[in-house]
Amino acid sequence: MNEDRPSALVSVSAWPGAFARSRPRLARASVIMAAGLLSLGLGIFFGGPLSGLEERVGALGWTLMPDDALEERITLVVIDEASIAEIGPWPWSRVDMTDLVDSINDAGARLQLHDITYPEPRSGDSDFIRALEGSSKAIISQVPALNLQNQSDSAGMLTHPIGGDLCNANGLN
Repeated sequence: MNEDRPSALVSVSAWPGAFARSRPRLARASVIMAAGLLSLGLGIFFGGPLSGLEERVGALGWTLMPDDALEERITLVVIDEASIAEIGPWPWSRVDMTDLVDSINDAGARLQLHDITYPEPRSGDSDFIRALEGSSKAIISQVPALNLQNQSDSAGMLTHPIGGDLCNANGLN
């Protein structure tokens, strides 16, 4: 031992090592408990300590036992670069859109949401409207609701009425 130090300091500085040698399980448990309390304290201080853990545990079933079956409830039909290369530049003709609506119907879709506006009249509109109305459920979902000050302006309004479900301020009619 170091003779220059008082004996009280020597015994205090030697205490953790002596404790760990005499009771190793209790020492490990104490270290684990201290680490857990520190983690919990930091988690509470920095926010949401259990939210990440909850998400991981909740996703564990999906991760360990994934379902390899093809998801058929929702299918996205996107207009991407490959579609544009095959059919032609956007906007497509109403004939092409009519064919698309009919193909989606023939595939057995129960609902079609068109995230596209069709603002100006074009040739083939009557067939396209018939295809939309003949669909079990076709909804043009991106119809802007504008408070028009000049009622003669038709910006943001459909050029032809479409039957079926309509949205207004109170919801679906």
